[in-house]
Amino acid sequence: MSLIQDADKIINKTKIKFDEKWIQYILTAQSKFEMNIFNIHDLTELIGHYTQLQELLREYIDTNQNYNVSGKSKKLYLSDYFAYGICMISNINDCKSFKDVFNKRDDFEINDISTTENYHEQDDDVMATYTNCMCSHSMCSENSYVITNLKTRGSIMVGCHCIKKTDIINIEELKKLINKKNRKKQEKAKRIKLTKQKKQKEEERLLNIIRKTELAKIKKQDVLIKWKCLVIKAVKHNNKIFRKNIIKQIRP
Repeated sequence: MSLIQDADKIINKTKIKFDEKWIQYILTAQSKFEMNIFNIHDLTELIGHYTQLQELLREYIDTNQNYNVSGKSKKLYLSDYFAYGICMISNINDCKSFKDVFNKRDDFEINDISTTENYHEQDDDVMATYTNCMCSHSMCSENSYVITNLKTRGSIMVGCHCIKKTDIINIEELKKLINKKNRKKQEKAKRIKLTKQKKQKEEERLLNIIRKTELAKIKKQDVLIKWKCLVIKAVKHNNKIFRKNIIKQIRP
């Protein structure tokens, strides 16, 4: 759902847990707030309405903490408010996780607020004013964007950082994914090490075979050399005896 496809992807990490309690919390909150503001046509009024609405949304979740979080503290931060805002404009009953919220990309439309029909040249001064993103971070109006769910017709206003977010994940789930990834890396490293060790052992085994074969050849050669030497000695010895016998026979 990122407006700027070439930008670095940003994962929104939240302490809020997406469970049945959170679904019921959002349904209750949705019944209390009107998220559809398409009847506003004046840009100043539009930005003012988003600013006021989103401030009320943050006050509501800060004071009504009937939801589960990771960790002991329920104090929320920028990324938690953003996750909350996206859920507020989503059909939460169709989602089983924060990932499901972002995976329904076809449900969302994103517009630079300066390209909406509300913007006119005389509104340049308005665009230079400062307001707040759904996450509560301060932003210049000219850097604001409107995310609209085309099915629920609900919308929120965000800044140039939050518009780059492509996923929402609970911090505990993220830790599990990181641990799982690390385990896979460790297992892979272990497999590589075992394969290397196995290869080294096989190379050593082959080298030992070669050494033994070479030694056997050398020993065989030594035996042959010794045998030849013995044969030569025997021949020489026999020749001496043969000559002596001949001399004895020819002498008177």
